[in-house]
Amino acid sequence: MLNNQKLADFESLNNQHIMISKQLSAQEINGTILIRELEECKSNYTRVRDRFQLHDVMKKELNDLTARYNTLRNWLSFYDAQFCNLSVDGWIACRGKLYLFSSDKLNWSSSRDVCVSKEAKLVTITNQKEQDFLVSKVKQTHWIGLNDLETEGHWVWVNNQTLKETGVQFWFSGGPREPDNWKKQDPSGENCAALGDERGNFQSWFDASCEKLKTFICEKIY
Repeated sequence: MLNNQKLADFESLNNQHIMISKQLSAQEINGTILIRELEECKSNYTRVRDRFQLHDVMKKELNDLTARYNTLRNWLSFYDAQFCNLSVDGWIACRGKLYLFSSDKLNWSSSRDVCVSKEAKLVTITNQKEQDFLVSKVKQTHWIGLNDLETEGHWVWVNNQTLKETGVQFWFSGGPREPDNWKKQDPSGENCAALGDERGNFQSWFDASCEKLKTFICEKIY
């Protein structure tokens, strides 16, 4: 009986040993998995941290570049304003062009001919900066180099560029929209364009009878 009891106790302890060994083995496997997951989490954390640090560096560089750009733009605007006031024999230099604001009043075709005689042409306006510069200089309406003499409604500059090609136009839109080809004063209509009108609207273009007498603006490249 005693031997049988000892054998039973041995088998019980052996079974417990086997069970504990299995549990320890399972825990060891789980521990290995946990260690691997921990290393992966650490690697991901490092990558994300480095990415945020790089983002901060790039953000700072972008802010520095933006500040530098704004500073240079302000300086350029300052020098533009100074340079656009330089005058040579009555011509005002601005951004690669010379402009002459006449004091004489002529019809459109005579104005064009006077500009040609000065090896220039009636002004062609191709961007907002040029428009703003001219507006800042005029106190009365001036002829510009735009007309629809050949085909009604097809406005062409004296250099044969169309408004579609130059890409900008500044027709008056504050009342009756321009161009309106009004024929009350001239039966042939209003086929020539001017910067400003007699009512002091110098920010916009107006169509007018080509026979009207106006001051005018010549331009040439230098």
